[in-house]
Amino acid sequence: MHPQVGQFGGIADEIDGLKRDKNVLMVELVRLRQQQAQSDHTVRQLQVLFPCLSRRYRAPICRRMVCGDENFPKRPFVGLV
Repeated sequence: MHPQVGQFGGIADEIDGLKRDKNVLMVELVRLRQQQAQSDHTVRQLQVLFPCLSRRYRAPICRRMVCGDENFPKRPFVGLV
């Protein structure tokens, strides 16, 4: 016997699961884009505040800020620019 369409018992469930997965991934994508925008803003602030520092020296500072070094102020440039 050959099963009829719909008797596989999961096509609709599989589609619903894929839609949920897509929604979860879209939310994560938005979160990551917001995080990237904030990081870009922080880098621009560093470039304004420390124009004399070369890119080589700015990178570790940016990394510490973005990665959340506990010894680095959480919002060091608020109100400065």
